[in-house]
Amino acid sequence: MYEYVIDTIEMVTRGFRWVPAVEPGEVIARRAGEGWRFCQIYIPPNSSGMAQQLQIIFERPASGPRDRSSADAGSQQWPQR
Repeated sequence: MYEYVIDTIEMVTRGFRWVPAVEPGEVIARRAGEGWRFCQIYIPPNSSGMAQQLQIIFERPASGPRDRSSADAGSQQWPQR
């Protein structure tokens, strides 16, 4: 069983472009240091056709043994707490 966390990044305008207010790579690196594994980036739909936010989804094993599963093949073992 896994637990999940979602980080939301708002989009801002810079000139004529919409860009994330925070670099997604920084959020992913920070969460990875906390033992979270990146799953996906989701961009919720809206009526304007422009992305207003990004949702970055992370997972890690829930309480109990934090050992490898078939989904972790080839990766390092989760840190023990």
